[in-house]
Amino acid sequence: MKRTSILAVFSIILALILSGCGTSDSVKSISLTGANSASQFEVYGEGGTMQMTVTAIYNSGKQIDVTNQSTYTVTTVGTDDTGTSLEMPPQTITLSNTGLVTAVTPFICTFVVTSAQGVTPITYAVEGSYQIVATYKGMNSNAQYLPVASAASNSTVTGATCGPVPTS
Repeated sequence: MKRTSILAVFSIILALILSGCGTSDSVKSISLTGANSASQFEVYGEGGTMQMTVTAIYNSGKQIDVTNQSTYTVTTVGTDDTGTSLEMPPQTITLSNTGLVTAVTPFICTFVVTSAQGVTPITYAVEGSYQIVATYKGMNSNAQYLPVASAASNSTVTGATCGPVPTS
């Protein structure tokens, strides 16, 4: 009788363990987002900052902030407002291991003015940016493209600054 009880308990435990197989809640994807106080995806002004956030999205729909556990890759795309190619590794921004992007010297502008002299509002186009991809547990995020407006523009348009001024 003792053996039968032990066998029954063992069978129940084994059934419970096996019933959980295949239902692990693993990471389905990761998402990279970032915003400054103006909710624009850019670094604006000398020493300007923007906090990046990496979110792990699980099969169950659960989302967890994994910013501090992620690594980041930054590449350059295009030119600054003078037509100079952006350097690799990036010389005008830093990206900390906590996802904080900071504009550093030499300050640059990756926007160009597209409006005619004296026309308001002044319009801009992005000529270059930093492509940022986060990696978490071997999985890459979507790429985010970060234009930089940390220096005054060399534009001849009256009142033009380096890129659109963020609105609060």
